[in-house]
Amino acid sequence: MGVKVDFDPDTREIQITEAPVVPPGGTVAQQTINVEIDLYSDGKEDWESETPAGIRKNRFPFVTAESAGAPLPGGRVEPAFYRLLNGPLDGWRILPFDVDHELTIIGTLVPDDETKPIYKARAGRTILIFIDGTQVAGLDNQGVRDAMQLEASDGKVNIDTQLSNVVSITSGNLSR
Repeated sequence: MGVKVDFDPDTREIQITEAPVVPPGGTVAQQTINVEIDLYSDGKEDWESETPAGIRKNRFPFVTAESAGAPLPGGRVEPAFYRLLNGPLDGWRILPFDVDHELTIIGTLVPDDETKPIYKARAGRTILIFIDGTQVAGLDNQGVRDAMQLEASDGKVNIDTQLSNVVSITSGNLSR
């Protein structure tokens, strides 16, 4: 099984199981999830070993870009990105750990269906989601809000509109 996550084939939730920690001198619990390592690679190991009974009755919840690793000008390579199968056919969601915290996502994670969320809120919890140091979403008891809504409400978040495709838009209030 994954070190930081478990895959529940019945609920189609990728449950983050490692508890966030408050860093020395900090006041807010923090957690980092690497899309390639913690979600895709550890999940692939679960699928191949089929540790949870019946996990293979579902399609593997991630699709990778076929062009990842292709050469780009200037000696660079095409970065990997991972598409979460979150649409009506598959319905996978990421369920953060059940405490108030800041969740940093390393890597590129995009939804298969942009009209559906990729994160699932925890009742009574506030979880702020960051990508590349920029807050892109917040989960609270109202659901998921992307950073474009946060910018409109408090004027403190600046974000490239391309990142708004990372999460779905629902209503709610989030304060930090």
